[in-house]
Amino acid sequence: MTPALAVVASLIVSLLGRGLPALDATPAPEPSGATFAAAVPAPVPTASPQVIASWLGVSLGETPKDVRSQLGKPREIVPSSVGDLWHYDVDNGNVTLELVIAQGQVLNIGARIKDGKQSTLADPMGGAMGMSAQALQSARGVPLATYDDGASIAYGEAAGVRWFYSLDGGAVTGIEVSKPLPPAAPAQILVDASHDGSRVDRAMIVKATTQEEATNAELAYLHGLQCDSGGSWQVSGQELVPAGGKFFDLYHTTCTTSKAVRDYYFDITSSYGK
Repeated sequence: MTPALAVVASLIVSLLGRGLPALDATPAPEPSGATFAAAVPAPVPTASPQVIASWLGVSLGETPKDVRSQLGKPREIVPSSVGDLWHYDVDNGNVTLELVIAQGQVLNIGARIKDGKQSTLADPMGGAMGMSAQALQSARGVPLATYDDGASIAYGEAAGVRWFYSLDGGAVTGIEVSKPLPPAAPAQILVDASHDGSRVDRAMIVKATTQEEATNAELAYLHGLQCDSGGSWQVSGQELVPAGGKFFDLYHTTCTTSKAVRDYYFDITSSYGK
């Protein structure tokens, strides 16, 4: 994970909005004998410059399939805590292009000069490799934030697309554009006539992003079930059951009123190990 990515993970910045003074809606009294003057239109607020979210042939939000169709097969794919890192060589091999792909889309486009190499690769916002911090601010203006005593400079939207510049020895050696990770869909448990959880081949299907989310959803589902005489199912044991290339959570439960026992199977294949 590059230093700028670490900044992305920890960035919590709020911007103060700028407002225009309210206009007086009450017309001024017309002087005697005066003619009507043409109405002066109220000033129109200037829109903020659009933050470009595409660079080096890739756009934020693209699917891995789109990336492969444009850039081909990556040089390597490295799993990480923030997603899969896809590496390509650009700028005649002087720069490593690193894409962060998570939840089926590109969340970060980063470029970093390789050790012992030089580059003047530019981005569409006015920044470029090799620029000094002063030259960067002359090109891009006042930054959104700076980190690590000026070693990383951020521009863009606090809650949207952001550009990060890493400086080493006073010069830009890394540029990244990123957007926040979208919130994961809540875990779901699919239950129907063919998936009542009574056997492994009738397991309820759990749709979750992580194994922890799957477990929490399973327990919440079981706690919400009623058994005899208004009782509830209490979990007395849990097992992981691999079968047929899939993975299942097996819960042993006991009814709090009648003391009846029952097993429930959940198919957690989609989130197992995540």
